Amino acid sequence: ATCSEDCSELVFTPSDTGGNGAIGTMFAVSAIRDLVVTSLNFHAGKNSENQMVQVYTRKGVFRGFELKQDGWDLIYNNTMDVNNRQMATPLVGGFHNPINILSGEIQSFFVYST
Repeated sequence: ATCSEDCSELVFTPSDTGGNGAIGTMFAVSAIRDLVVTSLNFHAGKNSENQMVQVYTRKGVFRGFELKQDGWDLIYNNTMDVNNRQMATPLVGGFHNPINILSGEIQSFFVYST
């Protein structure tokens, strides 16, 4: 398959820099065009070897589902070494199945690491 003219890597930079002691973050993507999400980079809470990283996703907003398992799908589950938590760390291998987000849709993500 070929990529259309506007196909490129998109960079999302959250305004919250972390440091609040949480072991995960939730965010939502509101697509203004069709998107395919194949991986992401994240800032880990600590430096460590064999750190478990999980990524969950759900259609729609995450608000109201922060403490509920309903509707969340596990899309990434792996261990990895994080050597510099100040730098964004790419997921090893990315997602096995890309996440398609159509224009006008909202898709939420939860990145969890220990």
